[in-house]
Amino acid sequence: MSYSNNKRKLFILDSSVISELVILGILEKLDAYKEILHAEIIMPTSVRDELYNDNKVYSVLKSHIEKGSFKVIKPPEKIVKELGFRFFGLGDGEIGVLTLAIVNQEEHTRIVIPLMDDKRARKAAYELGFQVHGTLWLLIEFTKNRLIGKCMALNLIKMLPEHGFRLSEEILKAAIRKVQEIL
Repeated sequence: MSYSNNKRKLFILDSSVISELVILGILEKLDAYKEILHAEIIMPTSVRDELYNDNKVYSVLKSHIEKGSFKVIKPPEKIVKELGFRFFGLGDGEIGVLTLAIVNQEEHTRIVIPLMDDKRARKAAYELGFQVHGTLWLLIEFTKNRLIGKCMALNLIKMLPEHGFRLSEEILKAAIRKVQEIL
């Protein structure tokens, strides 16, 4: 999906996307992508807290937070509780992402894009009216914006299932086709 609207983009990160980009060694590409789009990247405190015990991921994430690339925001507790009840079974990080999406969507000043990989969390985001994307979409966007080459993108996409990333064969083939079609 292309966002031609002049409104700025606000990406809200879930832990799965951060973890995968760190494992793939390309979290810094998200920062570069943000700069190209003049976007902002935030995450709820619950996502940061989820990643705290993963030393490899957290050390990379912490450096991005410290340099101001990603902002950590505490979501309003009332909305967290409401969404936690409505979408029982989602994790704290996912509920935090959805909460920040709702709060920021109400401002009508930016296009809010939750970045989540979990199927149930994505379904909840769609149900709330958000256009949600994840790691696979980011890899394609990084390729379109020349942040990574096509060969690297194809290799990274093919590596995703090796990391436990669950994708249907159909979705994997479609992503590979999209990367191959990029001029």
